[in-house]
Amino acid sequence: MSNPNLEQPIEGGRLAPRDIVRRRIENAWDLALVQRDEVWKEDRIRLLLDSLIMGYPVGSLLFCQIDRPGMASIPLGGGQAAVRQAETSNPQLVDGQQRVFAIYSIFTGRGYGRFYLNAFRDPSRDAGYILWRRFDPVLDTEVDGFNEREAEPIADRDRYVDLSNWLSLGELIEAEIDNSRVAAVVSILDYQFRLPDDATARTAIAARLESVRAAWLRKSIPMISASVRDPEDVLEVFSRVNRGGAPVSGNDLYFAAVKTFWHDPELSAPGETSAHAALKGIADATGGLLDVYGALSLLSRLALAGIGLSDMVPVNVDRLSKANKRPILRSMKSTAPLVAKAVQRFTAVLHEHTRMGYALKMTRTQLWEDVFGWVVASDAEREWTEGDISQVEEYVLGATLFGYQQVLGDAFRRDAFAVALNAGSAGREFPTREIIGVAHGRYPKLKRGRQQVRGLLNADERLEVARSAPHLLVAFSQQLPLGVGSVDWDHVVAAENQSRFRLPPGFGRRYAPTHTYLNWPGNFWFLDSSANRSVQEMPPREKFVRLREWALSDPRGKGRIGPDLNAGISGAHLKAFEALGTELASLTNVADAPRSHTRAFKRSETRWLNSSATELHGCSMRRWTCSRDWPPSPQMPTWWSPMSPIDRTLLRID
Repeated sequence: MSNPNLEQPIEGGRLAPRDIVRRRIENAWDLALVQRDEVWKEDRIRLLLDSLIMGYPVGSLLFCQIDRPGMASIPLGGGQAAVRQAETSNPQLVDGQQRVFAIYSIFTGRGYGRFYLNAFRDPSRDAGYILWRRFDPVLDTEVDGFNEREAEPIADRDRYVDLSNWLSLGELIEAEIDNSRVAAVVSILDYQFRLPDDATARTAIAARLESVRAAWLRKSIPMISASVRDPEDVLEVFSRVNRGGAPVSGNDLYFAAVKTFWHDPELSAPGETSAHAALKGIADATGGLLDVYGALSLLSRLALAGIGLSDMVPVNVDRLSKANKRPILRSMKSTAPLVAKAVQRFTAVLHEHTRMGYALKMTRTQLWEDVFGWVVASDAEREWTEGDISQVEEYVLGATLFGYQQVLGDAFRRDAFAVALNAGSAGREFPTREIIGVAHGRYPKLKRGRQQVRGLLNADERLEVARSAPHLLVAFSQQLPLGVGSVDWDHVVAAENQSRFRLPPGFGRRYAPTHTYLNWPGNFWFLDSSANRSVQEMPPREKFVRLREWALSDPRGKGRIGPDLNAGISGAHLKAFEALGTELASLTNVADAPRSHTRAFKRSETRWLNSSATELHGCSMRRWTCSRDWPPSPQMPTWWSPMSPIDRTLLRID
């Protein structure tokens, strides 16, 4: 690596949020390819806005000036970016993109959504005077992707100022916002805000908006520049800055390296697909079962297999050393379109024959790398069948429920991937039995250290399984279709009933022990978001009646999200919930109350959830448990020993 030349900070050393927003609009900066996607959460952006208003430090922006020509990224909006040849005269933003985009979103409403300031409340340390909504329920109903759940109305909306139009104030905020100018400012800023007639209140509101104006104009964000030789130096700077500051995962650093080296002139051709586009193509082909990082892991592991290198688990940026960088990147580039095509064919059949439906999205993501590795290693013309889908679903369901990856760690991931690749190249079905056998061979009794794969021998073990993957079990038990719309995860017996379990003074505790059952998985369901807002506080009997009415009047409407009229809940379970709701409504003495509610909740755990999932393939789920004797696999396959279609393709690469 060359020695970076840390120069005098750019343009006097500091920028104001106004400068950042204008430069973002004008695309005045290139983004270094190492930059991560725009991933900040709204809570962090609210705290950033609070820090700007309070005058607290918010971190600096780091730029690199590169001596040799290379590639850079320019933002296109909507989370999209284009890769282009970078001029050596243009500084590249290496660290600070998240802050830049967050500030841009706050004052324009583009990107993360809308941020609202309570103009009747002074700033507080928890930033509670700032609210966020992805959409405004009045203004954004025609916007693509509008979602009612993300546009929940704000109570006392007329007390909040939407900052999305701040940039449009223009010269109006060049001067101080005082009593004489506050009406003109809010009339442009937010017509839904109500400015009070009281002079004292107006003065306070003007002062709070003036604090935003001061933050907008204050040059509070330092800019630092470093001169480096080439893109590898940019990657090194990014790695060291982030390893020593805000936490960045190994995935982030590895992804940054791939995006940097992918566009190396020695490895690239004009008009070539960018790294992000190639990975997004694979992620899209999985139907959302893998994100871009999962696609990166899958593609990297396949590329390494094709050129005879060991598996990349865990992901490590050091694998892209100078000796291996060129063959690995060439393998990834050649493999990416083949992977996307093969995965897309399989995913279409999976969607057609799935029995798990929406529950597929609740399985452990990394398991799908084994599945799609098997798919890609199989013959490109293989016709996928309903039996193949059944085998795959048993694998992702069983390994998720019983915690194979969490307990057995990276060794299990490497073993499972190798076994899956060998099965695919040999034209065999998905090797669930072999993977379990190899796991038993490496870890007798499926135990590693103090951890052990879960069992199903008794009620306590079944409860542990239910609590380990509640979303998965509930989604499967309700038999939600894969394409179900916006749903909420909420209580069947409303959480507000917790107050009914409060004990009188003298018992040594505030609540009866059974109050925890309200938050057991058996008291949850997935329900259409709009339906849930209407019924969430009703007693169970009233909820079920309302859902049944909606389902009968509109079979495709908000009441029908399961295979029957009760959101997938069985008749016996339905009656237990109704009885429990009735009992809680009349409960007066918690200490002496009968324990029927205890029995009802336990029944919901062991009978409804576990029985439905473990019977998916008859008794096949029991083969995953630690209590099942299982002969170890007689021979662990060598890493990617057979030739396969993808292997033959990759081995032609120099």
